[in-house]
Amino acid sequence: MNPVQQKNLGYYLDEMQGKGFKLSYSDILFIHFAQKFTNANDKLMIIALQVVWSTQFEFDPSFYLSFVERLQENDVKTKKEAIQMAKNLGLYDRLLK
Repeated sequence: MNPVQQKNLGYYLDEMQGKGFKLSYSDILFIHFAQKFTNANDKLMIIALQVVWSTQFEFDPSFYLSFVERLQENDVKTKKEAIQMAKNLGLYDRLLK
């Protein structure tokens, strides 16, 4: 089973904070708000966080919400698809400059 499928969002956030990812209490509340707002499942929310953290230097709530919505609009189901979409959008380009 894919590790993303095994975790719920709350557990994943706790695990990432334990690994040193900095999230404020308001960031965590916003992530849960974004999940309710978009009606996205835990797997999609975790995938979005993984991609956002790999393209951003800090958590940007509006960017995260926009990315989750775009994943849903494009019926993205896997991390590989999400990474490809991020590449197509040029999200990794600025990291290479």
